[in-house]
Amino acid sequence: MVNKMNRNLESMVTPELIKTLLSWPLLTDWVTTGKIPDHLLKAVILGGVSGLTADHKPRILSDWLKMTFNSDHVSITEVEEVILQTLLFAGFPRTIEALTVLRKLTPENTPPKNHQRFPSEKQGAITCQTIYGTKFDRLLVNMNRLHPDLTQWMLADGYGRVLSRTGLELKYREWAVLVALMVTGMVNQFKAHRRGMANVGWSEDDIIWLTNLFAFIIPQELKAEFSAIQTVQNADDGR
Repeated sequence: MVNKMNRNLESMVTPELIKTLLSWPLLTDWVTTGKIPDHLLKAVILGGVSGLTADHKPRILSDWLKMTFNSDHVSITEVEEVILQTLLFAGFPRTIEALTVLRKLTPENTPPKNHQRFPSEKQGAITCQTIYGTKFDRLLVNMNRLHPDLTQWMLADGYGRVLSRTGLELKYREWAVLVALMVTGMVNQFKAHRRGMANVGWSEDDIIWLTNLFAFIIPQELKAEFSAIQTVQNADDGR
């Protein structure tokens, strides 16, 4: 089932597409500038890292990272943080494989042990509430209903130890989360974190553009469900 759900990114994310994405003139509101805005270009690059990590495409990830480091739009630390946080959505094995790719490309940048102090559960709750906004209390009720320990792990480990780390702005963390959820086909979580994108500072125009750009990574059998969420969100936004 997992293999069926994963998309064949090797046939879609080619070196030519990578080069195109990194120098892409947009045919949208930004056409007058002649190039993609820096914040969206950064999101595209980090989104590629997240998607290729979650979908376990090490060869293409290597090509992507080589182009990324030549672009000067993101730092190695930011790439590293995206890969590290993907363990929450794709598991340790795929995170380990992606970090292996990164280390082969940047052997001189291995961080020292315990180079960050782990944020607390309290900070995790703050980060989670920032993302979920008015839905935060309902989230805790639902999680406690599933299992109280899961709630504690979510806040202490997920939103505290991982998503509250320094090294990457929360808005880019949340976008990387969304990409991982798209490629793994997690519809319900996508709905929640799409709202989270707005809560951490993304405009609706940016959210629509980014999710449409990355829509090809969604498992084919789930595209209609993901599209329905986009339609509802747009209606709520008055579009």
